[in-house]
Amino acid sequence: MKRLSDAPKGEFSKGVIVLIVALNVVFTAAVLVAMKFGVEEPTQLINRWFDWTTVEILVLFGIKAGKIGKDVFTELFDALKTKYGK
Repeated sequence: MKRLSDAPKGEFSKGVIVLIVALNVVFTAAVLVAMKFGVEEPTQLINRWFDWTTVEILVLFGIKAGKIGKDVFTELFDALKTKYGK
């Protein structure tokens, strides 16, 4: 079994995105099958489910964007430090 620390960079976030998309597909199929058998549409559950998965994706993007922003800021700071020698 692979350790998380041994995985290539960005592999975890890709896995989370794939998992969320797969869960959305399964959830949608389950709701459609339930509605075919006469169950009333669970509007509140559908809203909460897609709210939750959307927030998970946005948080994951925010973490990734924060890391990218931190790297850019560090490179800029190092370049200014070498240019002005302080």
